[in-house]
Amino acid sequence: MKTTIGALKRAIKKVLKAVDCASCAIKVESGALSVIAMSAQASVKILVPAQGNAGDCCAVIGAKQAGAILGSVLDCTECTIEAIEQGAQLVFGGARIKLMRPAGANDGIDLFDAPADGDKRVVFETSGRDFAGLMAGPVQYAAKSDVRYYLVGVHATCDAGALRLTGSNGFMLCTAAGAIDASASMVDCIVPHTAADSIGAVFGADERITVCQLGKDANLRLLMHSETIQWNTALVAGKFPDFRRVMPGPKRIGQCKLSRDALSAAVSRVLAASGDVFVALHLTRKGLEVRSVDGEQCEVFATDTSVDKDVRVTVTGQLLVQAIDALETPAVQLSLDGKDQHAKIVLNPVEGTVKDWLGFLMQAKV
Repeated sequence: MKTTIGALKRAIKKVLKAVDCASCAIKVESGALSVIAMSAQASVKILVPAQGNAGDCCAVIGAKQAGAILGSVLDCTECTIEAIEQGAQLVFGGARIKLMRPAGANDGIDLFDAPADGDKRVVFETSGRDFAGLMAGPVQYAAKSDVRYYLVGVHATCDAGALRLTGSNGFMLCTAAGAIDASASMVDCIVPHTAADSIGAVFGADERITVCQLGKDANLRLLMHSETIQWNTALVAGKFPDFRRVMPGPKRIGQCKLSRDALSAAVSRVLAASGDVFVALHLTRKGLEVRSVDGEQCEVFATDTSVDKDVRVTVTGQLLVQAIDALETPAVQLSLDGKDQHAKIVLNPVEGTVKDWLGFLMQAKV
């Protein structure tokens, strides 16, 4: 069976990213070549374009092995996969690389079998570009590691017929809904951070994706598949907090449009110069000032804020940088939903592709 080194490397990279593991299997079965990876929480299979038939075989390759063996080989190089007693052999250029068959290589393959019709519910269909674009903000606001396990993921729900994704680490929150229609039968769920963060890396921008829910209650799973990819992941157990209770109020003050990169850089410079973890945002009639808490360091943005009286809020600097960098647009609109110590710092993209996108941070008590 023949394929290219490039096609094999891309599939290996995707499956390792999807399930966050250190090794995967190259499998030839019934004339089809695929790369498979599994973890305790997820499994993924990607079909690799190939010609011919090597006879059924299976062999394991680690991430470090793949980098060392295939990394320096040109993507266009033809690779022949041969079945051997111990597993499989890769032949390319002047190399003959034997890969060993793992113990229990077929264990768990039934995870990819189609479930009974009544157990599989299509909840939405979209493109890789739209799914990754909608996921980009919420996943960056979500916790990566937290004892509050229900925050280590992105909440997905059907909101008035549209898919809404929400991520929070307990100090900041982003919620987004776009042009992805969702089924009313969709069950609210929390997509693990590892899977949510890998959507754009696994699926191509123009790849059509069908997303299904399998099982129910504690056994609820998510199946994302396209013509060449089947990705099955467990979901985070528990209930996501009711984020609507903490959403910013309808009134906004100090609305100002700023360069995303310039604002992020200004906050980073003030943090570095002050050695503190907090920054203060001062909204004045002349614009926005990013200051250190002691006032010794300052960056000024001359812009219209429409405030009649100076307003000052404090926030954790690195969280503000992370929240700003999550926006997809070159420009950001910053505002507050009040003037007191409970006011939230609200961020919106300017002319973004996701129309219903909102991020906000809680003030820090200094």
